[in-house]
Parts: sequence; structure tokens; C-alpha cells
Amino acid sequence: MLREHVKLIHRIAIVIDSIVIGIAFLSAYVICINFQYTFIEIQNRLSILPPFSYYVLLFLVVIPTWIITLSYTGIYREMRKKRFTDMFLSVFTSTFLSLLILSSIMFLLNSKILSPIFVLIFYGSAFSLLIIEKGLVFVLLHYVRQIGYNFKRLIIIGSGERA
Repeated sequence: MLREHVKLIHRIAIVIDSIVIGIAFLSAYVICINFQYTFIEIQNRLSILPPFSYYVLLFLVVIPTWIITLSYTGIYREMRKKRFTDMFLSVFTSTFLSLLILSSIMFLLNSKILSPIFVLIFYGSAFSLLIIEKGLVFVLLHYVRQIGYNFKRLIIIGSGERA
């Protein structure tokens, strides 16, 4: 029964993280669209974002990549013994790894649709939102443990060395 609860909680955490990353992705696109004429690229021309339909494929690559890197860095392991700094480092490492993977994919595909400003805004907002989300979960779990829930109780019966 306990393992099913842990799996359910991990799935919920993955869904919430996916939603947070999706919000960061959409907000980065909206910000870049609203300010697209103020950003100047290296070639001294205006950075005009392509339509959102071009970014849908990127969106479908970014979400699984980020979830895999978050899982790789251990963010979905048991949080009972973790400190906030451990979660911060996991989110930072997964942000760096997913940025590296996305940049590598875009370089190999020779894609020019990805604006560097979009990437900066997206990864900065995703990192910030994930830190806020993980911090809120951390505080919530700490509060739940303080009021007496989510404890493992055991009883030791016997005496001497065997007990």
C-alpha cells in the first residue's frame, strides 16, 4: 500500500513539474512576442519569433527532457531526508543539463528558429518557478510532519541484544 502511495505522489510531482515548465515555456513565448522588436540579435537585425506552431515540437521535446533530467538528479526521490539546498542543486543541475541537451539538439538540427532571448527567458523562468514550487512543497511537508502526519512508527519488542 505504501509503495502505491509513493508512486502516486511521484506521478503527481511529475505532472506538477510538467505544468510548471509548460507555464514557463508559454510565458517566455508571450514575453518574447510582446517585446520582440526590442531584442537585437548578434547580426544587428530584429529578432522576430516564428509562430507558436514551430515551438510546439520544441515544447514536446523540452518537457520529457526536463523530467528525465530532474529524475536523473534525484528530485523525485524520498524528500524526508533532503534539505532545501539539495533540492536547489538538483533543480540547478537539471536546468543546466536540459539546456545543454536542447542546445545540442538545436545545433545538430541546424535550427535557426530558436531565439537566444527566448531560451534565456524560458530557462530562467522555469528555474525560478521550479525552485518556488519545490520550496512550497518542502514547507508543506515540514508543516505536515510538525502536526504529526507522515511519520513512520515502529515498536521494538524484547530486551537485551536481540531487541
